[in-house]
Amino acid sequence: MGSRVVLPKGSYLFHGTSALELSGGRLLPGLDGMVWFAGNPAIAQMYIKQHGRVGFTADQILDPRFEDRGRRLDQVRRYLGLEHDPYKYVWEMPDPRGWRESDELIKKRRELASREKRVKKYEEEIRETKREGDAERAEAFRGFIKSLEKKIRRVKDLITSMRRAASKDKLKMLLRDRGIFPVEGSGFKSPIAGDLYDFMFTEDDRLVLPGEGEADGRLYIAKTKRDMILQSTATGDEDSFIDPAFGDFEAFEEAKRDGYDGVLIDDYAQSEGEFHTLHLSVGLFPENVKDLQIRVIPAIHRFNLNSVKTPEWRGEITDLRRLMMGGRVASRYIGK
Repeated sequence: MGSRVVLPKGSYLFHGTSALELSGGRLLPGLDGMVWFAGNPAIAQMYIKQHGRVGFTADQILDPRFEDRGRRLDQVRRYLGLEHDPYKYVWEMPDPRGWRESDELIKKRRELASREKRVKKYEEEIRETKREGDAERAEAFRGFIKSLEKKIRRVKDLITSMRRAASKDKLKMLLRDRGIFPVEGSGFKSPIAGDLYDFMFTEDDRLVLPGEGEADGRLYIAKTKRDMILQSTATGDEDSFIDPAFGDFEAFEEAKRDGYDGVLIDDYAQSEGEFHTLHLSVGLFPENVKDLQIRVIPAIHRFNLNSVKTPEWRGEITDLRRLMMGGRVASRYIGK
């Protein structure tokens, strides 16, 4: 049996969903007969699935051996104008705005051009000496050419290596020019943090160009028009994951029979870098959704436990934790 708590009139609740799960913009109950809300957008947007959203690192984009299902990476490379030389393991790509080759690379290119020019000169000398019948001199020029060609191969290999090393910086500038920036605010440490780029694809794996498509989810911002009376079973005890309240359908039915508008429970969001994230959820019975003032905005999946607000919603938030323990905040919960 839970306790009685009051969610005051004017309180804010949040619900995140994927665009593919929308039903005419209406909030529909799940199999448990409840319509669920989180206390802040950061938690709500964790529930937005990343339909068609794929992340590639700069290394993956530049590695011709790396391929993926649906050949989505090929589309990304074509969009960026990348053309691969399979023999040199180097990508040709457009010069990004502000790009300039290093002085050392420019120096090596000039050295290569000079040596190749000398080879052509010696080849002309060989043809001339052949006409003159001077076989010994022609053989000497062949020796010069052979020595030069070895040096040319070394310089070419060095140039290829230098271009390969610079290609990641060049790619990042090219992505920036296309309005594509590294994923930020992942909320956990990763060897690829700051080097992961998000691309959106349709269900048939077609690349959605930046600015071409809208966000792949929705954030519902609900404001209560009246006091909501809730039955609370929330304790803030992480051991409750063993017997989660969100699966207690009988308790929900009992709360409805007892005249409550909904329930307040401990809930767990599956999240990156965490097995589960403890937070508070409000479940309302469908007939009480009419007593909410609802606004719907485009949103995407986000994972950032450092803030309860998101770029989509920086407005007012109701701290659900204050509904517990006589108004004292339960610090074990993530967010509010």
